[in-house]
Amino acid sequence: MSRFEDATTSPEQLSGKSAIPASDVYAFGIVLWEIYTREEPYPPGTYETLRKSVLNRRARPKLPRDTHPALANASCTYILDSFL
Repeated sequence: MSRFEDATTSPEQLSGKSAIPASDVYAFGIVLWEIYTREEPYPPGTYETLRKSVLNRRARPKLPRDTHPALANASCTYILDSFL
């Protein structure tokens, strides 16, 4: 897997389950975050580190502090959290 695929892999897929429609929504939320911030969503590490962070600690990329509240309430945060 490439780094891009790792970051957009949904929690259910990281836990070994099949992808579901919400998996695509999760991946889309990660891509939106990357476009908005122009950064990597998670710090460099191994696939196993990412898997443990997302599954055990419910790690999700944070929006920058200066994000307009209307955007923060209606975008990535909603997509990432609503379907899990």
